Amino acid sequence: MLEVRVENLDEIIDKMSTFASRLQRRGVGQAARKAMNVVRDSARSKAKQLDDPATPESVIWKNIVTQQGSRRAARQANADLIMRVGVRGGAKDPKTGDPRATFHWRFLEFGTSSIAPRPFMRPSLAENAQKVSDTFTAELRKAVDRIASTGR
Repeated sequence: MLEVRVENLDEIIDKMSTFASRLQRRGVGQAARKAMNVVRDSARSKAKQLDDPATPESVIWKNIVTQQGSRRAARQANADLIMRVGVRGGAKDPKTGDPRATFHWRFLEFGTSSIAPRPFMRPSLAENAQKVSDTFTAELRKAVDRIASTGR
């Protein structure tokens, strides 16, 4: 289990509560995206080490992205916002015919009965959890200051 503490946000939250809800969502969303880009960049660098240079058209690292979850998914998770880092295409069927499909990322991440796992996604979050938290706090502080001064 991964545990991260985010502290000293009381002042920021108090300031944000004076903003319109759409400005709050925008500020939190921008901060969360920048914070999760730390994990994305780490996962990309780890995946580059695993990619086979003999097959340049299906490189995993190019398909690792940061993506905001839907509001519906956030409601179901009892959250205001979900920000994900994952491999574009996820777990699609390998018979899609797309030569750039990187469905095989999950075989590397989780292993198979004949291949030992070589995770690159999970360690990227675990190793950078505190950096993600610190980046989120710093970016949220910037967003709140920007919104307070410009109203946008």
